[in-house]
Amino acid sequence: MSKLVSYLSTRYDYRDDPFVKLANFYLFQSYYAINHFSDLSPKYYLSDTINIKFFEVETDLSKKENIVVFNGNKASPLL
Repeated sequence: MSKLVSYLSTRYDYRDDPFVKLANFYLFQSYYAINHFSDLSPKYYLSDTINIKFFEVETDLSKKENIVVFNGNKASPLL
C-alpha cells in the first residue's frame, strides 16, 4: 500500500483536478496546509477550541513518562 501512496503523492497535482476547482472555499487545519495550497482561494483556517479546564490542570513534570497515545479510530485507512 505504501508504494501506491508514494506513487499518488508524486503524480497527483491538485491544480489539474477539476473537482478541486468546483469548491466555493477551502478549509485548512494547519498553517502549513494554507501555505502549501497558497494558490487556492478563498481559504479559511479551522482551529480547535481548548476547554479552559485544560489550563487549570497542574502537572508534576518530574512524574512525566515518555508515552505515545494512538487513536486507531482516527487513523487513515491507508495506514
